[in-house]
Amino acid sequence: MKSQEKPKEEQIRNLEREVGGCFNCSVKTGSYQSLNERFFAGLYLLDHLLIFEPAESKFYQYAPSTGLWEFISDDRLIELISRHSSNHLDSLGMPRGLVSHCFARKVMLVLKGKCEERMFFQQIPAGYRVHCANGVLEYSSKEHSWRLREFSPEDRSRNRTEIAYAPEAQAPEFLSKLLQPAMNEEDIKLLQLYVGQCLLKDNIAQKFLIISGTAGAGKSTLVNVIEQLINPVNCTELRAEHMSGRFENSRFVGKTLLTGKDVKSNFLDTRGASMLKALTGKDTLTTEFKHSNERIDIVGNFNIIITSNATLHVHLENDAAAWRRRILWIKYNNQPPEKPIENFDRFLISAEGSGILNWFLDGAIQLLKQGGKIHLSDTQAQRVDELLEDTDSVRLFVKEELRLCPDTTISNKELWQRFCAYCVKREFEPIPQKQFFRMLPDAIEQEYHVRMRHDIPRHGSKVRGYCGIAC
Repeated sequence: MKSQEKPKEEQIRNLEREVGGCFNCSVKTGSYQSLNERFFAGLYLLDHLLIFEPAESKFYQYAPSTGLWEFISDDRLIELISRHSSNHLDSLGMPRGLVSHCFARKVMLVLKGKCEERMFFQQIPAGYRVHCANGVLEYSSKEHSWRLREFSPEDRSRNRTEIAYAPEAQAPEFLSKLLQPAMNEEDIKLLQLYVGQCLLKDNIAQKFLIISGTAGAGKSTLVNVIEQLINPVNCTELRAEHMSGRFENSRFVGKTLLTGKDVKSNFLDTRGASMLKALTGKDTLTTEFKHSNERIDIVGNFNIIITSNATLHVHLENDAAAWRRRILWIKYNNQPPEKPIENFDRFLISAEGSGILNWFLDGAIQLLKQGGKIHLSDTQAQRVDELLEDTDSVRLFVKEELRLCPDTTISNKELWQRFCAYCVKREFEPIPQKQFFRMLPDAIEQEYHVRMRHDIPRHGSKVRGYCGIAC
């Protein structure tokens, strides 16, 4: 980043002494024959703050009007270079047509080398701040309050909410018509803390939020409001089935909130779903970009919100404790409104956007006061336990209902029948039969060190089952 404290004319003279003037001089003839790419690259940097991130293979230019380092494509930068260079030639009384597309592209290549900044957005100043439409809010840990100041390129920010900060604004409709009819006070407080964390652009608590329950009760409206608050350009879809893909994590670079909306019950019951623990647990992940040989390390501090009409099944992989540390669960139990309000999310953001921002900023303050910890009530913690027990019903069945018994046999069909009765007794959500048979062999082998056989005698034939196991 270049300093612009000196007068423009003096900066241009210094640039000419450093790299030469507008034209390259021929060594043989001493005549000026072509435009000097290095001069025009330096000239562009006198008027613009620009960096090139080699791992992403992207330019970012600082926009004083928004306070953001905004991505700028190569084609757009070439156009801006052409216009800027032509204006300079015009001021000298020279033809604008001297600046060709090929020349502007050469200037861009010079800028790649001059502006290269590795890990630029990872080297941010200490402290917590929220970038708003009308300035940057800085958190005071002594006063536990927010202070609004002007934008600065030193914030190295590429994420902001498009909602303006107005300290006196409130959100009565948001609270009374969207939240209070759908959830109890404990869950409202939990939501306030978590979305307040989302505004901080850092998953301090190292958790993700599940919102499930009644269809049509307002879950999608709520998440739409949250995305508008955070800013849709800072959010992206979470695709659990692709999480193990080579380039999938590159979609998250520059994002602060990942959302999975109206997902199916098996959303977390995939191999890729285990990546959620890394994406929220401060793990370092190496990601690749398409059409680039560079790799970049990203830290798993993303905020994640998942909504579903069904109870989700989690792919535990013998790691229930880690899932328990990560999951927050708000459950919608109330009936949907008789007359839903059309485009209610847009109305709320338009009418109460600054008030909604203030309410969640209060949540961020409470979270920071608590040292970044989200403390669950007994009811909320039990809810998560029940979710994991329900998900781990096969393992619980094996542990609680089976035992070692020499010289006895049991078939897979008999085990399925006993499992169904067990789910009714424990009030567990039933799982598909195929899923039961997929999970059963590992559970029995780990608990009793007995492997499935294919020669269990039943009704004159041989079927799959176990020897030495009984209910």
